[in-house]
Amino acid sequence: MPSLRNAIQNAVDRKVVPPHQAGSTRDLALAMGMTAPISVIQLIGGLEGLPPATVIFDSGTLGPSTVTASAQVGIQSDGLASFRGNIHESGAIGHNYVFAIALLDLKDSQGNTLVFAHEGNVKGQLDIGSSDDSWQDDGHNSLISDNWDIAKNSRSQARLHVSTDPLQAIETVIIGLFAAVGTVAVALFTTDPNTVCTWRTTGDPQGGAAVDLVCRQEFR
Repeated sequence: MPSLRNAIQNAVDRKVVPPHQAGSTRDLALAMGMTAPISVIQLIGGLEGLPPATVIFDSGTLGPSTVTASAQVGIQSDGLASFRGNIHESGAIGHNYVFAIALLDLKDSQGNTLVFAHEGNVKGQLDIGSSDDSWQDDGHNSLISDNWDIAKNSRSQARLHVSTDPLQAIETVIIGLFAAVGTVAVALFTTDPNTVCTWRTTGDPQGGAAVDLVCRQEFR
């Protein structure tokens, strides 16, 4: 079992810790809803049970040609993650597309950059079918949990590729999209049917809206 000091540091680094008086373990325990008397073992267990920290990367709006799209990647300190986005075709001719967000500083032992990518098709205004598409890909990647300090502070970059021709292999497209920033190999994020993520819009203190993410695993 970790020491209380290590448990507190791990919680600060990887968990959502409720506001409390700095340096006061008693106030921390009370903020976590615990009641006296509180043992060290109980406090450590409570810290370990706090929800994982979350970081969200936003692409902003991208729009080559007649296609506009935006997406977000949300990652948790336990390695669960979600990639969601939407895309719209405003032209007469439809396009195949690949939307990708790379976490540029997060690489595996072979130097492959972690990339979240989705491919699909949107129809033109004169075509039969939808000119809009949306997606949400949920899953787990141990690169995130094993390298949380790097992951949560990583630089990110988003790219959108559209073509009226059939798409090439997605890895080839992605490497081409990020070649200018030195990405020569990619580790693609994969979906997991046991991972369920919920995106939520919450109130913002400044009167706007903030986005939050909660992911969990449900083994069936």
